[in-house]
Amino acid sequence: MWGVFRPLQTADLDGRGVNADRVGLVASYILVPLAIAGLILLRRRREPIVPMVALGAMVTITAALFYGALRFRVPADVAIVVCAAVALDAAWRKLRAASL
Repeated sequence: MWGVFRPLQTADLDGRGVNADRVGLVASYILVPLAIAGLILLRRRREPIVPMVALGAMVTITAALFYGALRFRVPADVAIVVCAAVALDAAWRKLRAASL
């Protein structure tokens, strides 16, 4: 589901094409740390993070109880991208403020 156990083997067996899966894997490895930073920033701003965390929990619980397929991860992927965008926006604002 999350691509942490034998991710390259999963890419070979998934059937979408090895290159597409590897690009997706690299994107996940970049976005997840950014999403964690975004969650921390949202928490410091006293913004609600429960909806974002709940999407990840829902996907993980569904995979644990039934079976994990990448298509079930889509709601969590949306939350990951939104939280990563928060972190990138904060970094961009700091860079702009420093250059002025």
